[in-house]
Amino acid sequence: MKAKRLFETKCSECHKTTQVEKKPPNSEAAARALVARMVEEGLTAKEDELALIARYLAETYGAKPKP
Repeated sequence: MKAKRLFETKCSECHKTTQVEKKPPNSEAAARALVARMVEEGLTAKEDELALIARYLAETYGAKPKP
C-alpha cells in the first residue's frame, strides 16, 4: 500500500510512527490538521503526498460507522 509506506517513510524521519496511536485523528479533518501541524514542524512532502498521508490516517484511525 503506497499510502502506508509513504506515512511510514515520511513520518518516521522525526518520530516513531506508533506515536500516532497515542492520540489518533478521529476524522478526516483531524487527520488533515495533524498533517498540517507536522508540516509546520518540518515535514517535507509534495501536496499529493500530504493528501495521501492524511487520507491514510483518516481511513486507518478515523471513526468507523456503526452497523
